[in-house]
Amino acid sequence: MHEQATADVQRERRGAHYTPAELVAEVVDPVLDVLLADGVPDDLVVVDPACGAGAFLLHTHARIAARLAAARVPEPDLRALDHVIGADRDPWAARLARLALALRADAPLHRPRILLGDALLGPTTPRPGPAVPGAIDWSAELPAGATAVVGNPPFLGGKRLLTVLGADAAEALRARRELSGNVDLAVHFLHLAAELVRPGGHVALVLTDTIAQGENHRFGLAALTPEPLTLLRARTTRPWPGDAHVNVALVHAVRGPSQAPRELDGRPVSRISSRLRADRLDRVPPPRPEPRPDAFIGCDIKGTGFLFGAPHGHDPALLDALAADDPHLHEVIRPYVTGRTLSRVPGAVPQRQVADLTGLDLDAAQARHPGLLKLLAEAVRADRLTRSPEVARAPWWQFWRPRPALRAAIAPLPRCLVAPVVARDLTFSWQPTDRVFSHKVLVVATADDHVLGALQCSLHRHWATALSSTLGAGLNYAPSRCYRTYPMPPRDRAIAAAAHRFDQVRSASSSASNLALGPLHAAVRTGDRRPEVQAVRDALRDLDAAVLAAWGWTDLDPDDASAVVDRLLDAPSG
Repeated sequence: MHEQATADVQRERRGAHYTPAELVAEVVDPVLDVLLADGVPDDLVVVDPACGAGAFLLHTHARIAARLAAARVPEPDLRALDHVIGADRDPWAARLARLALALRADAPLHRPRILLGDALLGPTTPRPGPAVPGAIDWSAELPAGATAVVGNPPFLGGKRLLTVLGADAAEALRARRELSGNVDLAVHFLHLAAELVRPGGHVALVLTDTIAQGENHRFGLAALTPEPLTLLRARTTRPWPGDAHVNVALVHAVRGPSQAPRELDGRPVSRISSRLRADRLDRVPPPRPEPRPDAFIGCDIKGTGFLFGAPHGHDPALLDALAADDPHLHEVIRPYVTGRTLSRVPGAVPQRQVADLTGLDLDAAQARHPGLLKLLAEAVRADRLTRSPEVARAPWWQFWRPRPALRAAIAPLPRCLVAPVVARDLTFSWQPTDRVFSHKVLVVATADDHVLGALQCSLHRHWATALSSTLGAGLNYAPSRCYRTYPMPPRDRAIAAAAHRFDQVRSASSSASNLALGPLHAAVRTGDRRPEVQAVRDALRDLDAAVLAAWGWTDLDPDDASAVVDRLLDAPSG
């Protein structure tokens, strides 16, 4: 029992979890419904290349055996073993899968085809690092290819892949299919499935819910669809039904073209893109040519020792003590605006201040602000030395990334447009330009209401949702992907007027309800019927109508995300 418990812990460390029966059925049954519709073909072969204890194989074997029994084939449980193959690099898991299938079919222990070895690295691939029991020659095991590849391959992202497998083994794996070293291990299994399945065959896998994001998307579904794989069904995110606190994505594809119906998150659609959406946005579009204000990510200070105020900052009373000996202190103490300030604090009033010595060399800082510099030396310098070499070498009395281009762009403006980089809802709002914005704040160098309208409307929200990665439960907005690729609507005074009114209504509603912008926008989105929330919802509808009218798209429903994204993809350049 101790050995088995140790094996379970090691398996979870490698990103593998035993799959609950309800999830197995959700993944496998739609495939088997097709493959077994007219009986059990003689050449049917269903493969799980990371089979663990055999949950997917046992379910598949039971379905095949039942179909054989219905056709009055002798010894259906034994015959069904000929149609399933599993593999795993974990000896304990492979032994359990073989034993479970043998018991189910009342067969000799050697009869189930459970291969022990590395499914991802071929037999001729060097395998540095810890020894792996064999490597599997799939061309010998599946000379005609698999009818279906199913399963729940382990999830291990980027740095964890290096930690668990070791640098040499991770590099060998990356080089095997020329994939990025940052992709999840599940992406490698997706490629393996596409290689193993025969034309017309099916791939049905449980994958990480980041499979449609970032490099996982670029090197995974974007590289494999619409050729060689065509997506038929997908669940974009599903809570794991067991003890693991993760969400997963479910993907069902066929090798080659298909006219079969498509289903996305339980509803019929006409197509499924590589981003697991019903629109045509398979890849990040190029930057748009029409001019737009510059957008920046705020300053990365790298050190809470620069801050005054809770949480994590010095006692603000220290500022009074420092100011007694430093008449110029006010020149370098500025309000500090974070993403949380913008989304969670009513009125977006900064709760902390920050010491900003940008532009001062060490001698000038010492001469002008000796007390402050002494405090920073104690609170920042030691912390910086514990960080990466790049951070440790930077001037410790200054922000690590002070963003001089951002400062120059907003300095002449009376206000600038900001939004949290990570948030459940896009909330663009105005802030004074004399503040320091953190690296979790997007800053657009404009004071123009037209730009507020273009970015706060539902069209931009759908566009950003389609192109953003996620971080926790929120969108992770990247200007290069979401802002510079977004088709800005034609300039129209109606957009600016609607945006100005929206901003006024939202400010009044926020004050009346004492809601910060994040909860207020969530209430708008989820149908809250309080009068102050309904007022914001109505103002947003007016803004959407103004943007659609400027485009000439009065037939478009601004709540239809897929239709909006498709229309934006076809938008002419301004």
